[in-house]
Amino acid sequence: MSRFFAEPRKIHVFTDKNGQPAGVVWRGRRQAVRVCNHWRIEGEWWENNGVAREYYKVIGTASLILVLYYDRLGNAWYVERVVD
Repeated sequence: MSRFFAEPRKIHVFTDKNGQPAGVVWRGRRQAVRVCNHWRIEGEWWENNGVAREYYKVIGTASLILVLYYDRLGNAWYVERVVD
């Protein structure tokens, strides 16, 4: 089962030297995570919708699985989905 946030929530992400997630603050606690999938989306030039995101599916401790994205235009991290 997964929980999708219609409005993604900002999240504090710690990155490694390559800019990929290495840890997150989840429910007030810092947790180490590892990336298990990565993809990128960008709006098409004719749409002019201003979307440029780096998505990461990460696995943390205690069976935590999150789908995060880095908004390259807004310079912020968000959690879009939590997988239980």
